[in-house]
Amino acid sequence: MKFAIPSYNRCEFFGTTTYKYLIDNEIPIEDIYIFVSTHNDFDEYTKKYGDNVILVPTEYEGIGAVRDFILNEWAEDGLDLVMMDDDIHHIFTGSNKSKEKIRVDDLKDFSIDFFKRLVEADLYFGGMCLYSNVFYFREPYSTNLKYISGAIQFYRVDKTKERIGTSYKHFEDYYSDLAHYRRDKGILRCNNRAPATKNYNIEGGICDSMGGIENRMKEAEVNADLIIAEFPRWVSKFMRKKTNRNPDCWNLRLNHKAKFCYKRNCVRLKRKCPCNALSPILEEEENEDTPTEEI
Repeated sequence: MKFAIPSYNRCEFFGTTTYKYLIDNEIPIEDIYIFVSTHNDFDEYTKKYGDNVILVPTEYEGIGAVRDFILNEWAEDGLDLVMMDDDIHHIFTGSNKSKEKIRVDDLKDFSIDFFKRLVEADLYFGGMCLYSNVFYFREPYSTNLKYISGAIQFYRVDKTKERIGTSYKHFEDYYSDLAHYRRDKGILRCNNRAPATKNYNIEGGICDSMGGIENRMKEAEVNADLIIAEFPRWVSKFMRKKTNRNPDCWNLRLNHKAKFCYKRNCVRLKRKCPCNALSPILEEEENEDTPTEEI
């Protein structure tokens, strides 16, 4: 099991966030790999963090392409890979019933257990919720089409399966969720854990690499339309209003009631398959709700 962290222009900051969190969770230094995209970052990060700094080839530009390189080029077949953002402070668990939020420092044991669950479910991709607010926490695990944040993702690397990758700089995590769901017929999400991070941090990271938050917001709507066109009825877009954490921006919403139609290679909604050509098995299920599968 290895931990891969793409990072851009956050050498010092990274040492106080994700890197510190991994060390505090007793992740061996030799299993932590940092992926940078510029020679300047490579020199700075190598000086501070040692030899496990990887300079990504220039043709892989943007966070989506960097993740593509890590998963499909760098990672060895059969590897259990945990990919994390570079600005994670902690991970929390809790319950929306008790409203109690608890900081957890068991990432190594949790990751081992998570990969066991992926094997048992015959799935290859999974992760956690985005927001560390207990209001959003549910129990325990699901395999339907729910958003998995790019902040921390778990991959069972299998080079015999269809390659999944994208050059998107914004919404690359939504694309990964959708593409893995389409390929594997499910994605595994832990519904009661989430990382504490800062979305749209303008210092370093995606915003900095794109030349500022304005450029990132411009790309958001373009990418949203492209993703919707590729995955009709799987996903929709909406305008999210400005908050203390986020600016006004287009966002995506996954259809958690979607179910894969094995006969026609499309998504089936709760009561109707959009291809209007259900297999006999799906026709028998036509009047049933599509449940959230628990693992």
